[in-house]
Amino acid sequence: MLIRCSMIGQGTPSDPLSVDLPTYTVVTSDATVRRAFVDVPDIDVPSDVAAFVTANPVVDLVSPLPNPFPASLARSWQDHLARRYDLGTAKWKPVVA
Repeated sequence: MLIRCSMIGQGTPSDPLSVDLPTYTVVTSDATVRRAFVDVPDIDVPSDVAAFVTANPVVDLVSPLPNPFPASLARSWQDHLARRYDLGTAKWKPVVA
């Protein structure tokens, strides 16, 4: 699934910019706005997050989302990834941006 996400990191060799997900492929990114379009395996995207992305399409890296990404969906995605990768309390923190 193609998703526009926030990037983390400082953009340095020791702390490069990345998306806080276990598996993804960067399609394009913009360090200035700290966002990237990434292709995420469907199995790593819970249905409620997929529904939000589908209902709130974006065509570029700079335009704001039509609706803010709810904290409840961020938690749902974190929990989904923690269960999928059997991480217990360790979690990625992906954010649709």
